[in-house]
Amino acid sequence: MCFLVVYLGYDPFGDTYKLLCIPHAAEHRDYGPWVLTLGAEESWRIIEGGTPKHYGLTVSWKCISGVMYYEAYADINGYMEIRTIMSFNVRFETFKPINFPCCADYFGEHHLLSYNGRLALVCSLDTKLWILEDEKEEKWVCNIDLHLPTRRTDPTGKINYQLNDATVTGEFIYVAVDDKEVHILYYDPKKNSTRSFKFEGSMYKEFEGFGGEACKFNTGCLPNLKGLAYLKSSWMFARCLPNHIENLISLKNITCSKLV
Repeated sequence: MCFLVVYLGYDPFGDTYKLLCIPHAAEHRDYGPWVLTLGAEESWRIIEGGTPKHYGLTVSWKCISGVMYYEAYADINGYMEIRTIMSFNVRFETFKPINFPCCADYFGEHHLLSYNGRLALVCSLDTKLWILEDEKEEKWVCNIDLHLPTRRTDPTGKINYQLNDATVTGEFIYVAVDDKEVHILYYDPKKNSTRSFKFEGSMYKEFEGFGGEACKFNTGCLPNLKGLAYLKSSWMFARCLPNHIENLISLKNITCSKLV
């Protein structure tokens, strides 16, 4: 059985959405990666040449200006399993590893954000906001005046939010999910204020299937894999894509043609 993680990316130049599929375990890092262009009536394709062997560390990712970012363990310069941030250019389908900020906790929990049009990172330990100012030079800048808790709790103590992303207006988005509702909280550091709302009812029903045990997937879509599964383990993996998608939508029923 091979566990995989799938990321959704958008190319603004070609107005194209693509799915990137990579292994989610070290023993399977020789498989893939695969890419699928949505709406093109094509099959999953293996990306050949120049791809560092790697596997996804988390299901968290960000897509900014046509580039996807996600945490991974990669084989770099002869060293195996280096923890890094992997970038994937959606248009040209190329990969590039990016080093973490020098003071980031290598073994800790990181939260990737889209902040002011750039990739940003918050470490759960020091809660500092790091912004990738120059991707080519891998230059990170720390916002020393802003400390963001990666988790927040509502006044009742019943809803536990997790830092998820940021809006173009500078508000930070926290998400919490229980058995019946999706809760969203916005935090404005300038005003030191919050606002919240929730999704429930028929809209929420679309996502009820994403919980419980692992389920089988259509193995005919991907090459070289006879046993394939993906975990539907927890709503803790719920992610939002602000300023881009205006409604909740599920990819669970997506279909693709089989490889010939």
